[in-house]
Amino acid sequence: MIDWHNLGFTLLRLRLGRTHPAVRLARWYERRDARRVDANLCVSRGLAAFLESRFGVQQARVLYDRPASSFVPMERTERERLRQALFTRLGVHGGAAGFIVCPTSWTEDEDFGLIIDAVPRLEERIRGWEAAAPGRRFTDLVILVTGDGARRAEFERRFAGLAARRIHLRARWLEPEDYPRVVGSADLGLCLHRSSSGLDIPMKVADLFGAGVPVCALDYGACLAERVRHADNGLLFSTAVQLADVLFDLVYDDGGWWHRAVGYVAVSMLGVAAIALFLSTVTDSALGAAMGALAVLVTSQVLVTLDAAAAIRPYLPTRYWLAWVDFFREPVLWRDIERGAGIQLVYLVVLLGAAWANFLTKDVAN
Repeated sequence: MIDWHNLGFTLLRLRLGRTHPAVRLARWYERRDARRVDANLCVSRGLAAFLESRFGVQQARVLYDRPASSFVPMERTERERLRQALFTRLGVHGGAAGFIVCPTSWTEDEDFGLIIDAVPRLEERIRGWEAAAPGRRFTDLVILVTGDGARRAEFERRFAGLAARRIHLRARWLEPEDYPRVVGSADLGLCLHRSSSGLDIPMKVADLFGAGVPVCALDYGACLAERVRHADNGLLFSTAVQLADVLFDLVYDDGGWWHRAVGYVAVSMLGVAAIALFLSTVTDSALGAAMGALAVLVTSQVLVTLDAAAAIRPYLPTRYWLAWVDFFREPVLWRDIERGAGIQLVYLVVLLGAAWANFLTKDVAN
């Protein structure tokens, strides 16, 4: 059995050229062996079609890659805590910043030139946007390229020559136990894989989706579209200009999503108002009701961060307060937003009902 993740001769072709004898020999061996085995598994429908039409394979079976169990969405508080620690390690200071992770193995089929060329274009757009209105400040972007390899030194040298103010580009090796957590803490996953065959689907895409991180990928053809659908579960780009524009548009908003985010924050406060109103019906002190509501909020925030409170965490009033940031992801991550609005509605209905029932027992005439 052969598990095909790519065609080896196409990788060799990147180094030696299409007509090199070693490339021809490698293709011959792969074609011969594909016919000899009992089964051929592959990672895309395009690769299966190639094996059947070009190598004469019968019924190649498609099995899409799945992420390891360690790639799972992170709790919001844990993600923010990890990001701040990571930014400190990377030497990035100055408050909030968008975080983009770019997993790579520094191989020949990764087009790092795109991101190097995109940075000046992105910085130019940022300067123009900030100059258009005094006091504007674009959010800093931290782009972490993971892994290690021979091409990393050249990449760091080229970036060091760029006059970047808002873009913090870093390259770091991550230990295997740290890598899934860093991936899960990102706002966006950037894939610079330029397939040598046009038929494979990089494992990093599966890892990013498993961690609940949206994908922005270099578009190399129909096989990638089997997993990454533009403007549906990710974004695709083909040039450095397109990449710069995508990153700018993901951060900059013309006001529409800000209005929605502000609306969500207002909805998130309904539970607080309901708690305070209910407490006001069980005490004659307005200060007591206010302090009681504050105590509930502080307790909720503490419990959100404790592993021991995992069973009740989804029902705490402050559990989804920070979900407003999901309005600024592409695509918008609606899960926590919907859950946050739902839990506030439950608190509102239950506590208003309790307050009304309690109010009816009061002798307001005396």
